[in-house]
Amino acid sequence: MIRIETENDWLLLGHKAHAALAGDFARHWKNQDFLPPDPFCHILDAVARHDDSWEPRDAQPQLTPEGHPSAFSKELVGSYDAFEDIDLADYLAVRAAAT
Repeated sequence: MIRIETENDWLLLGHKAHAALAGDFARHWKNQDFLPPDPFCHILDAVARHDDSWEPRDAQPQLTPEGHPSAFSKELVGSYDAFEDIDLADYLAVRAAAT
């Protein structure tokens, strides 16, 4: 789950929606100086589906100890200044599902 804090609430974006948007961007990421990779269709599929394994976790959002919706970036991966705060078991379970 990608979590964006707003003034009064949270905007929650599932990873599948994020990946689909990334696929739309990738479809247009070419010009005369940057040719698309060949075969382009495989690259587009990989970009558009790169977060498929997150779907089961996104379908059942979890709460942090503070009662906030759990976010991919902080709760599972950590931040640059608090890397030790990763919930390692959750992170490894998600990584295992992706491989």
